[in-house]
Amino acid sequence: MQIQESDELLVVGSGPAGISAASALVEKGHRVTLLDGGVDLEKDVAETVRLLSHQAPEHWDAAQIQRFKEPFVASPKGVPFKYLYGSDFVYRTSKSLFPYQGWQIGQFSPTLSVAGFSNVWGSAVLPFTAREAQGWPFSLGALFIVNLNLLG
Repeated sequence: MQIQESDELLVVGSGPAGISAASALVEKGHRVTLLDGGVDLEKDVAETVRLLSHQAPEHWDAAQIQRFKEPFVASPKGVPFKYLYGSDFVYRTSKSLFPYQGWQIGQFSPTLSVAGFSNVWGSAVLPFTAREAQGWPFSLGALFIVNLNLLG
C-alpha cells in the first residue's frame, strides 16, 4: 500500500509507541490524527499533585502522601499493579470496554488512559528533606548544584 501525502493517517494510542509513530509520520509530511481513549488521572488527585509540586517536600501533608501510596502492595512475588498517586485509572475502564480475553497480554488488558501504560512505568525518587539530610557531610544545596552540573 502506498501512502500519499494527501492521505490523513490515524494513529491509535498516545503512549510512547503512538507518539513515536505519529511523530515519524509528521516528519515525513503526512497529516496525522492521534486518537486516544482520553481516560486521565482524577481531577482532584491531579489538582493535589499540582499544588504539592509548588511546595517544598517538608511542607507536604503527610496524610495526602500516605493516600498516594495506597493501595500499593509489594511482596516477594512483586507488585501486581502499580498505581499513579493512588489511582488505578490506567486499568479501570479496559475490562468493561475490551471484554474479549484474546486482547490480554499476561494479566493486562488494553488501556484507554492518556499516554497508555507509560503512566505507571519506571520509578520516581522524591527529593530529600532537610530532616533526612541531617548529618550528611554536604548540604542539600550542594547536592542540587552537583545534580545541575551532571544534567548540563
